[in-house]
Amino acid sequence: MINIARHHHGPPATMVIRANATSMPLRAGTADAVVATFPTRYIYETAVLDDVRRVLKPHGRLVVIMTGELSSVGVRRRCIHAITRILEGDPEAHDRWPPAFPGFTGRFEWKPTAFGRALVYVGEPIPTTGGGCSQPPGVAAEHAPGHRPATANRRSPHSAS
Repeated sequence: MINIARHHHGPPATMVIRANATSMPLRAGTADAVVATFPTRYIYETAVLDDVRRVLKPHGRLVVIMTGELSSVGVRRRCIHAITRILEGDPEAHDRWPPAFPGFTGRFEWKPTAFGRALVYVGEPIPTTGGGCSQPPGVAAEHAPGHRPATANRRSPHSAS
C-alpha cells in the first residue's frame, strides 16, 4: 500500500512513511494525515491516539480503513465473502460498534472500491480548550484575558442621574 501511495502521490508533494504508532518520527504538527489500514486493537490505545494527535497539523485527519468487503460476483467471490462473514462476522455487529477514537470527532462511511467496499473512519482531533494553555497557578481571575475590572460608581453613559 505504501508503494501504491508513493506511486500515485509521489515526491515532491507527499512523503509516506511507515512507523511505530506510539512514537512516530515526526515533529509535532507536521502531518496532514495518519492512515491505518486494517488495524488491530492497537489503534484504540491511548498512547497511539496521543501520538497521532501530536503529529497532526491543525485540521489534520486520522483515516482508518476498518474492514473491507468483496462484492459477491462469481462463485469464487461468493465463497470468499461467505468465509469472511463466518470468520470475521458482520462488521457492523461487533460488540464495540461503532468503535470509539477518544480525542477525535469523525464518522464512518462505506466507500466503494474496485472489488467491493471498505469501511473507512475519517476524523479530526478534538481541539483542546484555550489552545492547550492555562493560567499559571496563583493567577487571579482579574488578570485573565478579556476580564474588565469592576469599579465603584461606574455609570453607563445612558443611565439616568
